[in-house]
Amino acid sequence: MSTYRTRLSTSFATQTVPAFSNSISNCTAFASCNLIFDELTDRQFATWYEGVAAPYEIMISWRAWPNGAWTTVGTGITGGSGGNGGPDPSDSHNQCHLAVDGDGYLWLAVGYHGEPLRLHRSTAPGGVTFGAALTLPIDSGSGSLENVATYLQMLTRSNGNLLLLWRTGGSSNGDTYLYELTKTTGALVASRKVFDGQGNRSAYPHLPKILRLGSGTDRLCLAFAWREAIDYSATEGLYYVQSDDQFATATTVSGAAVTVPITRAISDAAANCRCYVIPSNSGLSNVQALELDSDNRPHVVAMYDGQQVASGTPGGTQLFNHYWNGSAWQRAQLSSFPWTFTYVNVADPAGMDSLCAIPFAVFYGGRLHALWNINGSADTPEQYSDPSTQGLWVFSSGINDFASYTATRLRKFNTVDWSPSYDQQLWERRGVLQMFHQAMTFNPPIAGGAKPAQVLTVTLPTQTP
Repeated sequence: MSTYRTRLSTSFATQTVPAFSNSISNCTAFASCNLIFDELTDRQFATWYEGVAAPYEIMISWRAWPNGAWTTVGTGITGGSGGNGGPDPSDSHNQCHLAVDGDGYLWLAVGYHGEPLRLHRSTAPGGVTFGAALTLPIDSGSGSLENVATYLQMLTRSNGNLLLLWRTGGSSNGDTYLYELTKTTGALVASRKVFDGQGNRSAYPHLPKILRLGSGTDRLCLAFAWREAIDYSATEGLYYVQSDDQFATATTVSGAAVTVPITRAISDAAANCRCYVIPSNSGLSNVQALELDSDNRPHVVAMYDGQQVASGTPGGTQLFNHYWNGSAWQRAQLSSFPWTFTYVNVADPAGMDSLCAIPFAVFYGGRLHALWNINGSADTPEQYSDPSTQGLWVFSSGINDFASYTATRLRKFNTVDWSPSYDQQLWERRGVLQMFHQAMTFNPPIAGGAKPAQVLTVTLPTQTP
């Protein structure tokens, strides 16, 4: 844990994004696609909320990748203070999301923490002028369920269509739906309930992956946990499921059939659906990173208290990788930080949330690289503000050896960061890892208000800077 390398370059420093009072705007509590790459035009897009009070305008920046100058425009689309005023960006779940369909149309989704589905399409391919939101309900069968959407995640299929993965209901009584919309028009192709909470729980799929199998077939891969009550201390279990037909059917990694919609009992019973048994009150976050290696085997990276899981005695939150070796799920501990806190047991919720960012994982050069941002500030408990642990860390496996890892601190930020978002499309298409970053704090807000948003290029330890 003693290797330190600063290998981040700034390319977006002139773009300023307001830091809203007592909020974590433009930093994400869940998967966010506010930085995306369009392989059709070799352009990169970023989006965020701007303003100091409602209505907050959604902004778009774009550039010719990799070194073009950024151009920024306002979309005219606004968020309010929640409810009928539109999504409130002081709630970190209400993020802006972008996707590009197969005809080059840019799609913008806004909000999503118990808000109506709001999905806007550009008026022309490659354009940044948007029309009115799609008319609800998109699916008459789902109807009013679309008025309480949370955790939207957008992906583009190999045929150019959009996939929308989203939850209706609450954290302890939600169901997860998958919509497929046609490119250009956004017409509904299919609507399926993927997870059924049965009124008692919710599934939490995070950072879904599409594996292009050829001939128009895509494998949608999902890692997920279940939350059995409204509080996130009730998050438990770690699972993986996949589908080659947009969840008309599904299987485990070993090929066992999984009935759709998936309930807790179904996921527990299906052979090899569960990666690891993690009981509630073990510090398991409801966000996890999913990556596929060169053999298309899944790796699920998650943070929780391994000692609590093993013995029932708190020992501290660490990062773990759960990977399929071809016949069974294996687990490796990635981090060994010298602390004793357990993620969901921190008394100060703000301090807890600002401590550990959502992990992200990529496969490169035969190695799995798991990125984890560790924060610390005046509003986090002092024992979590150890300067030796703050910063952006990457945990790198050996070549095709996923049991052991080397930790490298890539950068120690001078101000607090929470959850940066990563351009997954750019990584998958060009092998370059970039992230959207903005300094922030919880309470009080950052002195001076607005802080620059930046796109930072991350050089992995095995790459040449």
